[in-house]
Amino acid sequence: MGAEIFGTIILWILGLLVLHFVIYTAVRDGINKSVVGQYINETKRYLSRKGTCPKTNSDNQDYSSDMQKEPAFLRWKADKHK
Repeated sequence: MGAEIFGTIILWILGLLVLHFVIYTAVRDGINKSVVGQYINETKRYLSRKGTCPKTNSDNQDYSSDMQKEPAFLRWKADKHK
C-alpha cells in the first residue's frame, strides 16, 4: 500500500515536470514570435549595441558604428515627429 502511494506521487511529480517544460516552451516561443516579443528583443539588441545595457557598459567598447542600425520603432517615431 505504501509503495503504491509513493509510486503514484513520483509519477505525478514527473508528469507535472513534463507538463511544465511543454507549457514553458510553448509560451516562450509564442512570446518570441509575437509583436511585443519582437519589440522587446529588438530593444534589448539596440540597447546592448548602444552600450547602455549594464552587461556591456562595463566593457568600455565603442558602439558608435552600430548606432546606424536603429530599431524600426525608433525610426517610425522620428519620422512621425518631423
